[in-house]
Amino acid sequence: MTRPIVVAHAGASGYAPANTFGAYRRAHATYTDVWMEFDAQFSSDDVLVAIHDDTLDRTTDGTGFVADRTANELQQVNAAASFPDWDFEPVARVRDILETGRDEGWRLICEVKNIPGQRRYEHTGESYAEALNTVLVETTFPLDRLVVICFWAPTLDALKKVNGEIALGYLSVPELPGGMGLTAAQNLEMCSERGFHVSAPRHSTPDLTVEHVASAHEAGIQVHVWTTNEPDEIEAAVSKDLDGITSDYPDRVLSALGR
Repeated sequence: MTRPIVVAHAGASGYAPANTFGAYRRAHATYTDVWMEFDAQFSSDDVLVAIHDDTLDRTTDGTGFVADRTANELQQVNAAASFPDWDFEPVARVRDILETGRDEGWRLICEVKNIPGQRRYEHTGESYAEALNTVLVETTFPLDRLVVICFWAPTLDALKKVNGEIALGYLSVPELPGGMGLTAAQNLEMCSERGFHVSAPRHSTPDLTVEHVASAHEAGIQVHVWTTNEPDEIEAAVSKDLDGITSDYPDRVLSALGR
């Protein structure tokens, strides 16, 4: 793949309803060599479903916690409600995204939404790891077209234990309450110590420099950033010799890269 890869965040959610089949089909057809990110969290009956927030209120016509609804109930909720000209889109099951993506040649980045403070947060991350690996095995989704990312490192540790063939990426932000934020250097150190393949700090992390990226490459670790939408953010990201750039507007990144 040409570096950096360009990642359509939630299927390019600047143009289409996030985490929906329509968004992914549009992005795959529109952007050359695009990778597409989706989110994975549990329904009340322990099925992994694709939605960003732990509540339905912002992105669908439903209300309440995702984890309080069964997967079948979530199929009746319109995930395209904020796009009035868009046809109905269910809150999709991760299994269905992987099966469709397998057959249509999608390159996918799965963010496991196991984050402290969320309704279905699990400290060990083991149930998320086991459920995702089961779906990957059963759908036979090609692992060379998949990266799994998470803000909670134990989730990635747990996934590595059940399947050592999956590429793993560690997400971080520099400012969090209680001193929990991470610098780019701290993220990279965590990746080196735990055997993660991709360091993924937020694009505005202060010590994320071209020199830092070079150090990561020397350690055999890729550096991806998220979510660059404005021209100055994209310009800064393009200048740093990154391996991946995520955006709600992939066309803006591709234009800045001259592709």
